[in-house]
Amino acid sequence: MSQSQFDLEAFRNFERTTHDKLAESYYDAFSAVTNGAIEPLLKAAHVGNGTRLLDVATGPGTLAAKAAECGARVIGIDIAPAMIELAHTLHPHLDFREGSAEELPLDSSSFDAVISSFGVGHFSRPERVLAEFARVLVSKGRVALSWWDGFGKNRINGIFFEAISELGISAPGALPAGPAVDRFSDPNEFAVILRAAGFEVVGIDYISFSHPLKSVDEFWVSRSEALCGYQPSSEHRTPTFSNGYEPR
Repeated sequence: MSQSQFDLEAFRNFERTTHDKLAESYYDAFSAVTNGAIEPLLKAAHVGNGTRLLDVATGPGTLAAKAAECGARVIGIDIAPAMIELAHTLHPHLDFREGSAEELPLDSSSFDAVISSFGVGHFSRPERVLAEFARVLVSKGRVALSWWDGFGKNRINGIFFEAISELGISAPGALPAGPAVDRFSDPNEFAVILRAAGFEVVGIDYISFSHPLKSVDEFWVSRSEALCGYQPSSEHRTPTFSNGYEPR
């Protein structure tokens, strides 16, 4: 679905409201999964002592904190107020600010590197966001982004979508239309949008890791909240996973 076919403002508000609501549960149930990309992203962005780093869609601020441990001077930005509040609580010594990635409240040419861990697919206008990244970066600055692989390999999301499709479950209420979840799972698509923003694509790498889940129920609830923005009703709380759906 192209951007002209969905309401950009409705999608952006949905993302803000959803992540504002699930800040605590995301940190408790899912941040351990996305944390697997932190070290590769810091390495790709050449983050070290004195690096001026912007962490966009900072969430609970874990990546920003790791960067600070490396000596970076980091600012974390997130659109969800509850995420910023959580980040401040967990890392009170760091600079976290509420703001939109589409209109970064920061000066041009003020950062050596920009990182966004699993953020690009949540932006209603990723092309605009990347243009903002380019604006705040110094000449020869670096951007490092991560996103999920296709559902065949990215099983923590693939299992969920396969299950709801087979069970015929849909989210209640008005879930706004938005970009395809796997748009940036295609490395060519990822490279195209980066080049269009003026970046020289140095390379696209794959990160493989496994994460043990505490329970199927935790998996089902956390993915329903994060990907569909709703708390499953009791009759949809825990489906029976079989025929290859067993989380791993």
